[in-house]
Order: sequence, then C-alpha cells, then structure tokens
Amino acid sequence: MSTAHWKGARAAPCALLKRGTVGTAAARTRSAALWAFVTNRRLLAVAALGVPSGLPLGLILITIPVWMSDVGVDIRRVGLFALVQLPWNLKFLWAPLLDRYPAPWPGRRRGWILLAQLVLVLSTAALAFLDPRASALNVAFVALVVAFWSATQDIAYDAYAVNVMAPEEQGVGNGARVATYRVAMYLSGAVAIAAADVLPWRTVVLALAALFLPAMALTLWAPEPASAGPPPGSLRDAVLGPLVQFFRRPRALEVALFVLVFKMADNLAGALVSPFLLDVGFAKVQIGLAQKTIGLVCTIAGSLAGGTLTTAWGLNRALWIFAVAQGVTTLGYAAVAAVGPNVPLMYAAVAVETLTAGMGTAAFLALLTRLTARRFSATQFALLSSLMGVSRTLMGPLAGVGAATLGWTSFFALTPLAALPGLVLLPRFAPWNGPELPQQD
Repeated sequence: MSTAHWKGARAAPCALLKRGTVGTAAARTRSAALWAFVTNRRLLAVAALGVPSGLPLGLILITIPVWMSDVGVDIRRVGLFALVQLPWNLKFLWAPLLDRYPAPWPGRRRGWILLAQLVLVLSTAALAFLDPRASALNVAFVALVVAFWSATQDIAYDAYAVNVMAPEEQGVGNGARVATYRVAMYLSGAVAIAAADVLPWRTVVLALAALFLPAMALTLWAPEPASAGPPPGSLRDAVLGPLVQFFRRPRALEVALFVLVFKMADNLAGALVSPFLLDVGFAKVQIGLAQKTIGLVCTIAGSLAGGTLTTAWGLNRALWIFAVAQGVTTLGYAAVAAVGPNVPLMYAAVAVETLTAGMGTAAFLALLTRLTARRFSATQFALLSSLMGVSRTLMGPLAGVGAATLGWTSFFALTPLAALPGLVLLPRFAPWNGPELPQQD
C-alpha cells in the first residue's frame, strides 16, 4: 500500500462508518496469519533462515574467544579480537551494493544469501585448521572474513524477509526469526563450548561449518517474493534513494527518533545486569543459570509470543503494550537490589525482564519491516537496524554513571522513565485506535 493510499484511507468518511466491519475483517486476517505460519512456505522459510543468520555471531562472539583462551592465547589478544565484530555494526556501508546489483540466481535476495553461505562454509572450515597459539592474527583475519560475509548474509536475509512477508504476517514472522536466531547463537556458542570438553576444537568448528550446507539447501527451497520492485538504476540512487524516500514520508523524523529510543529503557537496564547481580552477592553459577538458561528460554518464548500477539492485536497496540511492559518490568531488578541475594526473586526478575524484552523486539522488528521500502529493502533495513543499535551502545556508559551516582536500587527504580520518549512519540504515527503505518513500496 502506498503512502498516498494510506493518507486517503485515513481521510475517507466511509472508513469511520465501517470501522467495526474493517476491525472484524482485520481480526480474521490476523487469525489466518497465525495459522499461515505452519502452513505457509514463505513464513517457514523466513523463520528457518534465522538459523544460518545466528550461527556466525555465536561463533565469533562467544566460541572463538573461549577457544583462544583455552589454548593459552594472551588475554590482550583475546580482548582485541572483539574488533572482528565490526562488520555487523558497519553493514549499512555496503548494503546499497546488494540493492543495486541483484544476484542473477536463484533470486535477487536469495542469490546473495546463497553466496554468503558458500563463503561461510569455506571460511568457517578454514578456521578449524588454524592454531590460535601459532598465529592469532591468522585466526582474526579468517574470523573477519566470517563476520563480513555473515553481515552480508544478514543484509540479504533482512531484505528477503521484508520482500516476502505480507503486512499481516510480519508480527508472527519476525517473532519466529528472532527465536530461531537466538537458538542458533546458543548452538554455536554455549553448545559448541560444551562439546569442546569431549571433542577437539577442530571437530567442533568443522561441525559448525557443516551446518551451513543444509542452510544452502534451505535457501534454494525458499520461495521467491512475488514482487520486490525494480532495483535502483544507479549506485548513486542505491545510496541516496533510501534516505530520500524515507524522509519524504509524513512524520519521518519522529519515526526515526522512535526507532532510536523504543528500546532505551530495556537497553539501559540490561547494560549492567551481570555486574549488578555479582555485586549484590549472587554466585557465578546462579548468574550463569539466570542469564544463559532462564534468560535465553524467556527471550525465545517472548519473541514467539510477541510476534503472535503483534499479529493478533495489530502493530500499533502491540507497540504500546510492549513499550510499557519492557520498561516497567525492569523494576524487578530494583526489587532485587532492595531485598538482596534472594535467588527465586532474582530468577523471576530475569525471567520477566527477558520475556518482555523478547516481546518488544518482535514487535519492533515488525515495525522496521513495515518502514522499509521493498525497493530499497537491503539498505533501509540495515540503516534502521543500525540506528536501533545506537541506543544499545549509548546506554552502556549512561548506565555506569547512573548506577555509580544513584546506587543500584534507585538506578533500576528510575529506568522505566527511559520508556517515556517512545510513548510520547507513539501517538504521532501509531495511535492506539488509528490506522497502521503502510508497507512501503
């Protein structure tokens, strides 16, 4: 639906008279979308492709640093290895190339996904034959290749999801792909590290590389979007077109600000949870269970529930409810700070906070999908998701200053206030009973 169509729909008097009929029809459409998840090849493909998307991040972020430490690499080199993650933060820089130059086979987006997966098979397998003790630099270089092509796969995968899902499917589809992404990160992170206790590191890394082979078959099986619009006519259009198209929309600046601040309360509270729990007096094993098991399970459950509820309620109401929920549930940490090392209370606080964070993420990705024009889906989604990441980056230093100045109890008691900017902006473009933002062409 075009922007003009949306504005016309808002203005049409007959739309007000038929609100009840339209609402009933919309509810039926959303209920049908829930069933479509288990019967629709497009939604199954979007969900399943979250696995090869999440595998490299767990490998780079978690497993390789543990591997390097395990074989005796100097901790300073292990710390510098974190720079290998930069491609995921900078992927918007080469996203226009994927918009401008469609892959010839098997599809405009799937071709890039397939190429990235082929390189990921080879580069991940190459890691298995390197010795971090002999040359940590070689390991870092190959890991950088993995990160770059993983980020490229993510660009194409996000674009594919935007192009292939109908607006009423975006809630449940995005919730499912967040869940599969998290499962894949757990597999290539915690599970891989546990496997290394009984298997050589080379075997573990080769097994992770082999997982990209069925992913390539999945990419070939995934259906091509019905329509993705023509590619930009020039590289200049691919770079500038997404910005021009976005800021020509009504209230574009307010929407961009909302993308920046929606997860602010959640990011502020989550920035220092591990140091906070350690400072309160919990044992490391309790913190690990809370964050790596309870938190992971609740995040996955929240993503699935959030996607389903976004589809059932509609995007506008889901954004309102989850904006409040993910802000208010951070108060659980204030209760933990006030009570002290009470293990059941701590587990409950982590469970509720990660559950609502997963719900909010699912709805938020549905919003980003809706905001992304199909013609520029690679570049616009990369830019919007990078803007979302700015909040996560900025909240870390702010959280440190706030906790040191106020103390843990007051800091967590005040974090829900960080949800207010998003709630102030929401009525401007996503009113509770108003029309939803249209999918951009």
